[in-house]
Amino acid sequence: MITTKSQFYFGHTISNGAGGSLGNFRIDFKEGAGPALVAILNAGDYSLTEFTLEVKRALDAAGALTYTVTVNRTTRKITISATGVFSLLTFTGVNQGTAVWTLLGYTILADKTGFATYLAENASGFSYRPQAVLRDYVGRDDNLEKIDAVVNISSSGVVQVVTFGDQRYFRFEIQPITNLTLNSCPDIDNNQSAVAQARQFFEYAITKAKMEFMPDRDTAATFYKVLLDSTEKSKQGTSYELQTLAFNVYESGKVVLREITT
Repeated sequence: MITTKSQFYFGHTISNGAGGSLGNFRIDFKEGAGPALVAILNAGDYSLTEFTLEVKRALDAAGALTYTVTVNRTTRKITISATGVFSLLTFTGVNQGTAVWTLLGYTILADKTGFATYLAENASGFSYRPQAVLRDYVGRDDNLEKIDAVVNISSSGVVQVVTFGDQRYFRFEIQPITNLTLNSCPDIDNNQSAVAQARQFFEYAITKAKMEFMPDRDTAATFYKVLLDSTEKSKQGTSYELQTLAFNVYESGKVVLREITT
């Protein structure tokens, strides 16, 4: 059972341009009065926390300074700091077409220069906030599976379970999902973009990319790294369907998230 409204952070996928896209994997920067440098991010999907660690790794690898990359978990704004003065070449960098500035939350109207720390102007990635408390919720503590378990029974009746570890899940339904104003339902958030936001969330989730799940949206520091395991429509979690409850009111059907601990 859950009594708090929840939240998801998502959208931290890095592309290196394979398949014809330009990608978003480069950071143009300078250290002091030195030459322009390029940090290269590894392609892949990341949780928000993993994304900050990958940015730090790339900057440390390309430069001589030591970098710290942090995120305010309420605003999702990223701060990049270093052990000396450096510049983020958000405007004059030669790799604008493949830069990661948008995902980092930095605007590109002018370079960031003259300091050892820079706070992004915008939030990193996306947030999805269901309008009501999740229905039929089963948390990770009550949803455990033994991985690839094999049960062996000896001739004497001794039972042995061979397993490769534990896997925990979250299960719930999201409803209602509606753009309508429901003044008679104070426990439901009114949101005129609710349906579009739900679609954006599920379209990302069915790529099987990592996300962060906060059972209590007001306690953003408590989160779990997850990916979509299955939906009502797909046991593999590669498709979704918003089901109609009433005119312009939808629900997600059963959703299962798999916790990732690595």
